Amino acid sequence: MDLRNKTILVIDDDDDLCLLLQKMLGGSGLNVVRASSASAGLELLKKHAPHIILLDLKLGEENGLTFLQQKKLLPNPELIPVIIMTALNDKRVLALCLSLGAVDFIIKPISSPKLLIKIKKHLKDASFPTINLRSERAFASLECEGDLTHLNEVSCLVRSSIRLKNGAELKLKAQFLEDLGLNNLSFRTVGQGLYESSGRFNNEVAFLGITERQAQQIRMLTTHVKR
Repeated sequence: MDLRNKTILVIDDDDDLCLLLQKMLGGSGLNVVRASSASAGLELLKKHAPHIILLDLKLGEENGLTFLQQKKLLPNPELIPVIIMTALNDKRVLALCLSLGAVDFIIKPISSPKLLIKIKKHLKDASFPTINLRSERAFASLECEGDLTHLNEVSCLVRSSIRLKNGAELKLKAQFLEDLGLNNLSFRTVGQGLYESSGRFNNEVAFLGITERQAQQIRMLTTHVKR
C-alpha cells in the first residue's frame, strides 16, 4: 500500500521517540504530525483529519484513555483508526482501549516493520461513508491561461482551451487590463464559446460596470490602432 499523501497524528510526550518515529514513518512516505498531550491532540483533530492516529497511553499528567474518551464525542469517531503504543502488556488496559475505539496496539520498544504492517492494515480497512444524491448542482472555480485577441468598449475576446458557458461570471486578469484600470470590473461571458482550432475556443467576455472614462480610454486606443 502506498503511504504517500497519508497523514499520521502521533500523540506522545517523548521527544526522542517522536524523532525516531518521524524518521521511521516519514521515510515510508507518511506525513507525520505530532502532539505532545491528549488535549493538544484533540485540538489538532478538531481542525485537521489525519488518516490514522498513533497514541501513547502515558502522557505526563494526561493519558491516552482521556484522548479516546474525548474522541468518541467527536462526529464519526470510528472513521480515524487509533493504534495504541504502550510498554505495558496489560490485557485489561488493552481491552479497555479497544472498548473506547482503539483498533490495535503495539508494545514498546517499537519494531519498524511491525508498526508499518499495522498502519497499512488499518488504513486499508478504514473506509468513509458514501452518500447517494439524486441530483445536486455543483459549481467549480477554474483557472486557465488565454489570450486577449480583441477589445472594444463593452467586451473583449478571450482565446483559451476552455469553452465558457453563456452568462458565466468569471475573474479576468491581464497586465493590459490592469494598465487600463479594468482588472477590478466584473466579467460575464456572452454566448457560448466558439471552437476555433487546435482545441482553442473564442469566448466573448462583457465588462460589467465599466465607467464612461474607462470606455473612452478604450475608444482612444482603437482610434490609434493601425489597420
